[in-house]
Amino acid sequence: MEVVSALLGRTSVPGVCRRGGPDVVAYRAPSGTQRRRTEAKLGEARA
Repeated sequence: MEVVSALLGRTSVPGVCRRGGPDVVAYRAPSGTQRRRTEAKLGEARA
């Protein structure tokens, strides 16, 4: 099995990256680990 990861592109919003279609938001979980979630639109990712 081959793993292919897409590079994250920059946006004008800190902590929000673009990967093809959806935007990726980086955040810290309550346990302190860094997590990522995807949002369909940049406005949703900012919230």
